[in-house]
Amino acid sequence: MTVSDEAAELVSKILKAIKESRQIDFSKDLDLQTMLMLHFAPLIDRIELGIELKNPLLNEVKVHCNVAYDLAIIAGQVIAKQFEKTISDHELSYLAMHFDVALNKKDSQTQRKYILVVNDLGRAANTFLKEKFEFYFRNYIKKVTVCNPYEFLQMIEEQEFDFIFSSIPLPYEGTIPVMNVDYFMQPDMIKKIEAALAAIFTEEVLLNYFKESLFICEQEFETKEAVLHFLCQQIKEQYSMPENFETLVFEREAFFGTDFLPSVAFPHPNALIGAETVIAVANLKKPVFWYKQTVRLVFLLVIAEQDHLKVKPLNDHLIKQCSSLDKVNKLAATTDFMTFINYLKE
Repeated sequence: MTVSDEAAELVSKILKAIKESRQIDFSKDLDLQTMLMLHFAPLIDRIELGIELKNPLLNEVKVHCNVAYDLAIIAGQVIAKQFEKTISDHELSYLAMHFDVALNKKDSQTQRKYILVVNDLGRAANTFLKEKFEFYFRNYIKKVTVCNPYEFLQMIEEQEFDFIFSSIPLPYEGTIPVMNVDYFMQPDMIKKIEAALAAIFTEEVLLNYFKESLFICEQEFETKEAVLHFLCQQIKEQYSMPENFETLVFEREAFFGTDFLPSVAFPHPNALIGAETVIAVANLKKPVFWYKQTVRLVFLLVIAEQDHLKVKPLNDHLIKQCSSLDKVNKLAATTDFMTFINYLKE
């Protein structure tokens, strides 16, 4: 099939919009670009003729490719602007399938991490810890940097790290996950560190995103709009958010409801915003009708720009945990924050 200049230009515009909105750069993914251009050739014809291609996997795509579907929505906005016609959920879902393949490939390429190890026992101990991390966790690490407590703050200002391990308590409340470790690597500690580096959502990792002050229980609301407004206000009281934060949440919800799973909704802004990634939870006293069903649990996810690579693993984890009705019932039955977090662990 010959690819038209129109299809190639459309792909270029879409990838540019995705990079600007989600900080995800597909400019070097030639496989994705080729697949999109081949897809757009007949799609452009369908748009002009007013024909919709149905996707029998639509509901599955919305659940299991929800991050990719957000990228498809951006693509749909570009298409609507160019052709002055909106495209359906079914057409968007086909685009989401292409984006999901590309995201999975990007995840596999970026899974190795830059880690910082903080230690206060001197140079010999630093060398010892560095060698231990490189030996035990070589499959998960791009680079190990070791510093003393006095260098710590300057180090995280000058370099980007995916994880911090420390043999002493640190005065740090940023977005990088922190784990306290023993100087001598015992088997249990090795397993714990490996789980964290393998992107398994441990208690320490989850507590970087979930805060007890944003764990809302025993509240009653009449509508989903009331739930969203309340959660947005709670987040704005505790975190710096742009003026259009709530507008972006409702804008995303308007494309299609985020009640992907029975009894659970996952609303989020239609952009990466804020200085810190945070998740507010509403554990509703009385279920509220959302888009296509009643909902008992609401996870409002606000992803900061610098955490764009964490969006898919985090979403996938929450979807996996809430796919079991038994797990959802356990989550909805607890009003204790730490019990809730422990239920969310893998």
